[in-house]
Amino acid sequence: MTDTRSPNELEAAIGYPFSDKDLLLTALTRTMYANEHNGTAGGSMDALATVGDAVLGTVVVSRLYENGTKDKGSLTQGKILGVNRDRTRAFATTFRLEEYIRWGKGEEKNRVWLQGNQAFDTAFEALIGAVFLDAKRSGKDGLAVVGNLLERIHFF
Repeated sequence: MTDTRSPNELEAAIGYPFSDKDLLLTALTRTMYANEHNGTAGGSMDALATVGDAVLGTVVVSRLYENGTKDKGSLTQGKILGVNRDRTRAFATTFRLEEYIRWGKGEEKNRVWLQGNQAFDTAFEALIGAVFLDAKRSGKDGLAVVGNLLERIHFF
């Protein structure tokens, strides 16, 4: 899988056109790949995954609250159930996410995406973080854009 699919195809598949294409490319770049390519401009997906994790949790909890869940324990449990690796794996499988990611040579050789959900979890969170930041930088409500995206891709 030395050639990756065009990020433009992923934009079309998820229904979100990025204003900042470099942000999307960063979201699709693994740290090993960036290191192997002299610190690829923009870096890797890791920081965006941290942003995406927080955004995803916020969107899920907000959705639960707006749908009538007001108890703290129920919100916490709902977040745990709503943000899980089975859902990120389903997204990755549906959209063939591994074909868009720039993997490190060892990752690609060992096909790390088949060895559990961690790689896809990080990539999905990075993509969510990138959508949030891109929307926000474009003057849109990043949380609303991410919420709409998650609905559109049937994440919930």
